[in-house]
Amino acid sequence: MRTLDISQVCHSIRGCIDEVLYNAPEDAIFVESGCYLGTTTYYFVRRLLMSGKKFQYYCIDNWKLDNIVGDSMVPEGDNLEFFKNTIEEVSDHVNIICSDSIEAIKEFDDDSVYFAFLDDSHQYEHVTKQVPAWVPKMKDHSYLAGDDFYSPLVQRGVFDHFDDLDVVRIDGCGFYVKNPKEKINE
Repeated sequence: MRTLDISQVCHSIRGCIDEVLYNAPEDAIFVESGCYLGTTTYYFVRRLLMSGKKFQYYCIDNWKLDNIVGDSMVPEGDNLEFFKNTIEEVSDHVNIICSDSIEAIKEFDDDSVYFAFLDDSHQYEHVTKQVPAWVPKMKDHSYLAGDDFYSPLVQRGVFDHFDDLDVVRIDGCGFYVKNPKEKINE
C-alpha cells in the first residue's frame, strides 16, 4: 500500500475527519459527491479501514469534470478510469455511482447517511438544490460537509438553508453542519 498522507485529502475536510471518524457509528454510510481524481476517496477509505469500524462508502460523480475550467491537474483521457486507478487498493470498499449528483440522492433512504461531503458543482443553483435534497437522507447526529466555501456562490447556496452560526468553517475553504436535520431553515 502506498503511504497515507494527509496532503492527499481535500484540504477542506482535514479539520473534521478525526471528529467524523471518532463519532461514526458501526455500519455508517459515507457519501462523497464530486470525487474528481480519487485522492480524497483513497485517503478517507484508508482512514475508515484503519478505524476498524464497518462502513459503506459511496462515490457520486459523472466524471465529466464539467465544472472544472483550466485545471492542469485534470488528466487526459477517461476520468473514471483515472479515479478507479487512484482508489485501486481500496476499491472493494467503494461503491461508485456514475450519475448526476442530484439524481443520485434519490438512491439513498431517508435517515440513512452519516456523512455527506459535497464537492461537485460550485454553481449557486446546484448548491441550493443539493443541500436541502441531502438533509432528509441524513441520520441524527450526522455531518453535512462541503468544499469550496470560499466561493460566494457556494456560501449563498449553503446560507439559503442554514444560519451562519450553524455552519462551521474549515481552513477557509470548507464547511460542515453537524446535525443538519435539526438546523435546516424550512
